[in-house]
Amino acid sequence: MKKLFRLTLILLFVFGIGFLFFKTSLPAKSVQLISQPLLWTSQKLHSNKVKDNAALKNEIALLKKEKSLIEEVKQENSRLKKLLQLKEESSYEVISAAVFGRDPAHWFRILLINKGKVDGVEVNMPVIHEKGLVGHVAEVFSDSAKVQLMVDYNSRVGALAQRTREVGILKGKGLNGCLLDYLPRDTLIKKGDAIVSSGMGSVYPKGLFLGIVESVKFKKRGLYQTAQVKPAVNFNILEEVMILKK
Repeated sequence: MKKLFRLTLILLFVFGIGFLFFKTSLPAKSVQLISQPLLWTSQKLHSNKVKDNAALKNEIALLKKEKSLIEEVKQENSRLKKLLQLKEESSYEVISAAVFGRDPAHWFRILLINKGKVDGVEVNMPVIHEKGLVGHVAEVFSDSAKVQLMVDYNSRVGALAQRTREVGILKGKGLNGCLLDYLPRDTLIKKGDAIVSSGMGSVYPKGLFLGIVESVKFKKRGLYQTAQVKPAVNFNILEEVMILKK
């Protein structure tokens, strides 16, 4: 097709040069008769080129769409593979669930998942992700449930510093992450320390990864120190979670 197009252009060029050379010596009627095929051919070639360009653009758009769909499938498979591995390694019986929304009234506090009473989900069951703790089941319906995130202002998790073995209470601070409170006055915790659940309380088992210490606030007065903790989980991109059955 391209070779034919080039050949046609060459012929048009040669014909055009000859036409211009003899144009002044030909009658007006003859010039019109000679120029009509040339004009028709040029218009036809232009029309075909426009159609070919449109077809190529459509083909490129379809390929981009297919590539995007393939990438989504690859990412989903990767996430599910990690969750399956976590499920196999866990000593608890777990329920896999998909996140399908957020509570409009509590956008940064509550997740909505597609598993409920019929699947064995109960209130206060811990909810985890392959990166760490998400929160716990706050409310259960027939085939869905609400999950209170660990960054919710009403959230409290018994916490333990893995390196120093010091315990405290991890409090939710919304968009500001979490605050580890009630640390000893002479705490040895420092930036970069890993924080896990202490197992103290009736909701979370011991050893669930909570986050990393970002900074420690040393107070001159008071009985306790506090530390800013960055949660292990990015709550803005959660798509699948796992519920630990007690």
